Amino acid sequence: VHGYGLGAGTLASRLEILFDDGRRLAREDLLRTLSPGQAVGEALSPVSYVSASDFAPFAVRAVSIDLTLDPDIRAAEVLEVQTESSVRPGGTVEARIRLRHHRGAEEVLRVRLPVPEAFFEDELVVMAGSPLAFYNWDRERAPGKYVPRSFDHLLELLADYPSDEMLIVRLFGPARGAVHRDRELSALPLSKWGAMTEARGGGILAVAGMTVAEVRVPTGEVVAGGAFTTVAVKP
Repeated sequence: VHGYGLGAGTLASRLEILFDDGRRLAREDLLRTLSPGQAVGEALSPVSYVSASDFAPFAVRAVSIDLTLDPDIRAAEVLEVQTESSVRPGGTVEARIRLRHHRGAEEVLRVRLPVPEAFFEDELVVMAGSPLAFYNWDRERAPGKYVPRSFDHLLELLADYPSDEMLIVRLFGPARGAVHRDRELSALPLSKWGAMTEARGGGILAVAGMTVAEVRVPTGEVVAGGAFTTVAVKP
């Protein structure tokens, strides 16, 4: 543990779990903390998820973790998202995300998101926020995204879940969508959507709404909060 001490700060962690059969799980996280001990437990939480898995037990050969505690609080809050008023199918939405840093300074990040040529809805929602904000929203909208179906799938979910330093920016449409494993399938034709979601044993789950595009932006700070706006889609 580097720079370890008591009090508030920002904890950077690198975790690696090695299994006897050669499989490996690696994660990097950035955590805001008032108690370093509690943050260390959070950084080690993937070990608990693996150990508590309902799947057949897999022997862990080794766990290694590298921790660096920064006494400064590196954090940013999402205040607002702005875009142009309209976009054409096949065009690009530029999201302007206003952030407020821990000590009060503000910054605007610009993120470009592509709109598919074959997009036939009248409106898109542009969302920006923390991984936790999106996780809470997706659990209600598309709970199948976070349900592991095998031990390998559990490792994929744990490896892919974004660190708290990621600002997530998403284009979201009102059309119906589907999830295969933890991946959203967007812009499905109606006939294909129905066939896939009704098929048995295919692991295809219907969800409310459709993720059109998503970008993860590393900020070097712990991101909190979220905001959204809408943009009209006009031919």
